[in-house]
Amino acid sequence: MLDGTITDIIEAQSLSLQPQHIHIYSASWGPEDDGRTVDGPGILTREAFQRGVTKGRGGLGTLFIWASGNGGLHYDDCNCDGYTNSIHTLSVGSTTRQGHVPWYSEACASTLTTTYSSGIVTDPQIVTTDLHHQCTDKHTGTSASAPLAAGMIALALEANPFLTWRDMQHLVVRASRQAQLQAEDWRTNGVGRQVSHHYGYGLLDAGLLVDLARTWLPTQPQKKCAVRVLHTPTPILPSMRVRKKVSACAGRANYIRSLEHVQVQLSLSYSRRGDLEISLTSPMGTRSTLVAIRPLDISGQGYNNWIFMSTHFWDEDPRGLWILGLENKGYYFNTGTLFRYTLLLYGTAEDMTARPTGLQVTSSACVQRDTEGPCQECNGPAHAVGRLCLPRCPPRYFNRTRQAVTAGPGRPATPALPVCSSCHFSCYTCRGSSPLDCTACPPAYTLDERLGSCSRPAPRTGRPQPTATAHPCRQRLGPAQAMALVLALLAVAFGSPLLCSVLSAGCLPPCVSPSSTRGHPSHHPRTICRLQPEDIQLGEPTCALA
Repeated sequence: MLDGTITDIIEAQSLSLQPQHIHIYSASWGPEDDGRTVDGPGILTREAFQRGVTKGRGGLGTLFIWASGNGGLHYDDCNCDGYTNSIHTLSVGSTTRQGHVPWYSEACASTLTTTYSSGIVTDPQIVTTDLHHQCTDKHTGTSASAPLAAGMIALALEANPFLTWRDMQHLVVRASRQAQLQAEDWRTNGVGRQVSHHYGYGLLDAGLLVDLARTWLPTQPQKKCAVRVLHTPTPILPSMRVRKKVSACAGRANYIRSLEHVQVQLSLSYSRRGDLEISLTSPMGTRSTLVAIRPLDISGQGYNNWIFMSTHFWDEDPRGLWILGLENKGYYFNTGTLFRYTLLLYGTAEDMTARPTGLQVTSSACVQRDTEGPCQECNGPAHAVGRLCLPRCPPRYFNRTRQAVTAGPGRPATPALPVCSSCHFSCYTCRGSSPLDCTACPPAYTLDERLGSCSRPAPRTGRPQPTATAHPCRQRLGPAQAMALVLALLAVAFGSPLLCSVLSAGCLPPCVSPSSTRGHPSHHPRTICRLQPEDIQLGEPTCALA
């Protein structure tokens, strides 16, 4: 992917390459880590993320593991990187072997966990594979940390292949420890977990992650609660607080009891963007810095519908008073206006803090396997699913009783046993295999409780979230170019109105801000071309594919 000009199409194709075979994508690249760039994925890459977590791994969700960034020398903040702060990616930071914050490390609220990597010049670096069938002992930066985390996550999936993408993030939170990691900003959040902007929840423990994976009970479906806080222009004071009491959609189908990700979508102007520090404080008293000062960010553009994300409130109860803080950390004459502020809460209706901590039924409860390895009979009330015995069926499966078989010539008797069978592909949870047996739907789908079916989301009538920079359509496609674009998009957009919308726009991706690899803390900029939301006419598709 990184051997030429990077486009939104190429990014989306790379992140959706052979999803039937690839369960984990490890990415160590992103926008330039220069301390002044605010940029994120284009419309096709966002679509690839969404399709990955809803359709990948048979509906359990593809896992996107992301390096948090190497802009520490430039006081960069990874919450200004729309890849690392996506709820669909699992962002990984670095620590040195002594447990210090590396010089290249970026501190931000979206980092979930940490693994070892390089430090100062005299510290050992990471050994890994290299180009041309070679090895290297000089891999560095957060680029080396993300693959280490991906390997640990692969071990957890091997122990329990029925984990969803959200299950894995829950497990990573619980399998990360403060250990000997040194930082001044360690805080205890509202549910008693230690969390840091440098390290997330701490150093990822591979053994603990695997042990937890074996015994994990599936999480309930993801809920989203959007709270419109402010939509009238308000002058930004040198130090101001915007308070909002939130019910977390109580009494509705999308009620959230336990938080996962929290997003803050802001539109504001500011005379010097890097001087503005933004924070969010939860009802349980956890304060998370959404973006710290960035001395090199002298832009006067502010943030245009930019989404900040924090993982620091994980498992907290969102009901109560939320406080958004904005503070001028620079020259006193800085001015700005807050135009829009929306609080986006993600989580589940289950009280995750009430879960039992003891061991549950695991694969060791299997008392009989077939010749291929899958479990045929579990001990006690457990359900057989693949090679495992689970206390209840995971998402995309339903509980049924396999009929007893009486003994016959050359055939042993088989008792009636609880097993897990697959739901229809449109269901997240179900009571049977029919498309009319759904009890919960994947994200963005709608449940018809009367029919028991899940319907696809209606075609979007508005435009998606813009990235930091928007460009008009500059070029038109000829017939040959249009066909080439069709072929390139098929892997990502086939079956959705997006493909037809792009064709009707007839635009080539315009060039925007440079991006960089994160293979080394001292990287070089590359030209990146992305299709911007303004270049795409969304709505009803104007063409059909046979």
